[in-house]
Amino acid sequence: MKTISFYLVLLSVTGFLFSGCSEPDSEDSDLILIGHRGLSISHPENSEEAITALIESGCRYLETDITFSGDDSVMLFHDYETDRLTPFSGSTISFPVSELREGFRSKMGGTLLTFSQFASRYGNQFDEIYLDLKSGQGDAIFKVIRQTLNIAKTAGITQKLIFTCPYTAELDSVIKISPGMKTAIDNGPEGVSIAIKKKYPMVLIEQSDLNQYLYSLASESGIKIIGYTINSLPEMQNAIELGVNGVMTDNPSLFRDAGY
Repeated sequence: MKTISFYLVLLSVTGFLFSGCSEPDSEDSDLILIGHRGLSISHPENSEEAITALIESGCRYLETDITFSGDDSVMLFHDYETDRLTPFSGSTISFPVSELREGFRSKMGGTLLTFSQFASRYGNQFDEIYLDLKSGQGDAIFKVIRQTLNIAKTAGITQKLIFTCPYTAELDSVIKISPGMKTAIDNGPEGVSIAIKKKYPMVLIEQSDLNQYLYSLASESGIKIIGYTINSLPEMQNAIELGVNGVMTDNPSLFRDAGY
């Protein structure tokens, strides 16, 4: 009976999550399912292929990362250092986009996009776009913020953006440049207290740090919690039972693929 009950719970969770993914405007679902770096379970992270696959899956919420190149372009690229994602060694700001694109394709097998390319081609196909500002860029990160906001304004997608970062200076800069812009602090369990103090509307918390106390603290202050690195059925179930407002996963199609 315990086994049957467990799978009945998973079945109900499945329907709940995918009503939020494939029908994002439904009034019946408050929880959103966010593709972490696109559909990164089966495609190179943050690549054009991963983003296209996420759209094709029916998911309308994306998380991606933005860094700066040596020729002053904002790119969808996770690391400020190039070693993991290209054959090169050094910071992204040491290479032009053309070289980074060639290196990314060589090592990862995917197509690297600038934020300008992403915004014009895919921006309007998402309801929300979570942009993670990567640390280690020094003052260049403020150039990233300004350029990203300018590109978003031109593409007409400013209202879809949520900037995420572990540091308040960067998030405060976003708000200063564009008052009313949505932000989310990503600073572990301490993020909830920071969000309360700074009046940020949202926090990102890794799934292993999620607990009822943090959710209650955030909820009492009107702050939304997005859980991330949630890639298994039990992790999904736990996040939903805690009452989180959204989950980030490498595999948004997990439940559907599992046959529930």
